[in-house]
Amino acid sequence: MKTIIEQLYFWLFTLCLSFPKMLIYLKAPILLAFFVLSLVLFLKVGNFKLRKNYFFFFIGWIFLSLTWVAWSVLKNNEFVAIIDYFRMYVVFFIVYFFVFILALRVSIIGIVLRSVCWSSIIIALTNVTLVIVAWRGLDFLPGWFLDGVNFKVGIHDGYVQMGVNNITSLFFIAPIILIISCTKGQWKANNGKLVYFSLFAATLAVALSSRRALYLIFVMSPLLFFFMEVIFFKRIKFGFVNRVGALFLSLAVFFSVAIAIGDVNYSNLFHRISGVFDHDEDSIRIRQFNALLTGFFEAPLMGSGLGGFVDDGRVKEKPWSYELFYMASLYKGGVIGFSLIFALMFWIFIKAGFNCKSLLRYRSEGLAILTGISTFCLASFTNPYFSGFDALLILALLPVLASIRVENTDDLVKYSDFSENPSGRAA
Repeated sequence: MKTIIEQLYFWLFTLCLSFPKMLIYLKAPILLAFFVLSLVLFLKVGNFKLRKNYFFFFIGWIFLSLTWVAWSVLKNNEFVAIIDYFRMYVVFFIVYFFVFILALRVSIIGIVLRSVCWSSIIIALTNVTLVIVAWRGLDFLPGWFLDGVNFKVGIHDGYVQMGVNNITSLFFIAPIILIISCTKGQWKANNGKLVYFSLFAATLAVALSSRRALYLIFVMSPLLFFFMEVIFFKRIKFGFVNRVGALFLSLAVFFSVAIAIGDVNYSNLFHRISGVFDHDEDSIRIRQFNALLTGFFEAPLMGSGLGGFVDDGRVKEKPWSYELFYMASLYKGGVIGFSLIFALMFWIFIKAGFNCKSLLRYRSEGLAILTGISTFCLASFTNPYFSGFDALLILALLPVLASIRVENTDDLVKYSDFSENPSGRAA
């Protein structure tokens, strides 16, 4: 049973990270299998208790989502938008609740890390292939695949510009692999070759993405991990800092040589990278910020509701969707809704961080995954990444990290034991 569950988790994570927004016909049977297994074990075991961190997060999230769905209906907002938000923030999280129940007693951290490594390799291979297809004008890939990955690749003088859906996953994947490669954890010791090969793949995928925000987050993620270790583990590991420095130096030398051999236009490349710090007063995000701020003051307490929208100067199919995810959340939820969701997220994040410290093994690895979730959340400041099943799956890992207790259990433990604590601490 344990092996089957672990394989299901591996393939679910790998498919969602490698091929977001596509291959639903492969993901749906896995989700159905989780639901059936949960139902069978529930009927077999009978009454059971859930760990309270896990239970409170999902109940709190679903309750708040239903509250603002009802508020949106009362505000007479766009019905199509309300249904869409109901699907994402209520239905999806009910699905996550049942999917991750089984994760509480298998080695979910090791499964996630293995999936992250293989997903980086798949993404790198996919994106290199897409670049070659765009560069040489090839047409051997089927149309359904190109549509599914959102094939948008531009070849420019000095850089490649990509709009492929899997780049979103790199904000979560790449920092985790970078951090794991610089730690001395048990999982890396057992999977060293996979870690370093996936590091090369992730770095290549990040470089090809030409996403300046991704470059910045990739470089800054070890610093974030370092501070999180200080906060949650109460320790300072200068060996980690030294390994990160050596790795970045090696990567700098490698890419400098590659750029020199490839005869790349340095000026265009530097201008492209340094553009992450540019400030354009007429950019769509600045206009969105101003429009959303004005709309917020029109309904500051409960917000304008899900499906409410303001004129940001664009004509689009879904006017209620914005690049500025958090500012849009403040506009839609108001001070009350935004504060409640933020409090829920902050609470479960703190619980997850301190719970990683209590694990019998994979402590640093668990914190690396928490860092990856953090970098994904940071990337969502200027991009609506939390807008689909695959991306929200990453967010749903938080209550799992806050609830797991044993990372070396040999067999799946009965649901009746889920509330038990092997270490004797309160859950």
